[in-house]
Amino acid sequence: MKVVRSVSIGLVLLLLPVFALASEQQRSVRIDQKVVVGNQTLKPGHYTVTYDDSHNKTDATFEMNGKTLATVPARIIHKSLHEGGGFEKPEYEVSHVDGQVRLRRVYLGDEQLVFGPQNAKNGTAQNNRPPLQ
Repeated sequence: MKVVRSVSIGLVLLLLPVFALASEQQRSVRIDQKVVVGNQTLKPGHYTVTYDDSHNKTDATFEMNGKTLATVPARIIHKSLHEGGGFEKPEYEVSHVDGQVRLRRVYLGDEQLVFGPQNAKNGTAQNNRPPLQ
């Protein structure tokens, strides 16, 4: 009986990290222009975006060629909050604030990652896709 109990406890301990990572998502997005996200400037290119989709607020990490270039706070909007389907391919939305092109949203499948303040003062938005709000 002690062997079965020890094996069961061992399996649970081995699987805990797997369950902890189950909500972490990794998606790819191509950004076609230089943008600022948080305090970092991202050059045009293909990025891997990693985030935890089990919370409404998370940190999103932008990586290129295995190198982390920015980690910023983000808010997640799930598709279930909107009418219609998800996004067929990753897209993004920027705003022009104080002479900078700032990344506002990234549309990833059934989710949106929203960065920075929602209503930037003195800024205008340029959408690759109309907002769903």
